[in-house]
Amino acid sequence: MVKAVLLFLLSLAYVSCNNQSMDSCIVNGTNDYWLVYDEAEPGYLGGAYFKFNADGTSTHYRKKLNGEFEQITKDGDLIFDDIDWVISKDSILKWGEHSLDIVDYNDNTFILYLNRRDRYLFLFKEKKDSNRKGSQYYIDKRKEYPEKYPEPYSSVNNQ
Repeated sequence: MVKAVLLFLLSLAYVSCNNQSMDSCIVNGTNDYWLVYDEAEPGYLGGAYFKFNADGTSTHYRKKLNGEFEQITKDGDLIFDDIDWVISKDSILKWGEHSLDIVDYNDNTFILYLNRRDRYLFLFKEKKDSNRKGSQYYIDKRKEYPEKYPEPYSSVNNQ
């Protein structure tokens, strides 16, 4: 019986964000950043990070090679102002010019439906001191050790 109660309490803690409002889940802590991933065009956003602030604005960041985050206010001719956001009661995130359906969410992930050619965006929470490596690390690793990454349809399977 004690194990069942403990398992129940752990499962409540695991899904705790789903019991909170979406607004409070998307707002970042001081050391949290949301990495935006676009499934249709993975490189399009270029590893963009955002902080969703409690005042209804989001701020654009980039992760430097040393792992530190820096706010982006301009890049060449482009100016990055804070973007307004709001979540409606029917689970629609209005973020700048986009209206995105919130498909699912938890403490670390938001799945957003962009409604453009069945396109989804994903927000993944990353802590400031996370040692998660950028995609270039994995690209270089595959180039350096190609024997560790055999093609899924090698000649052995094509007989």
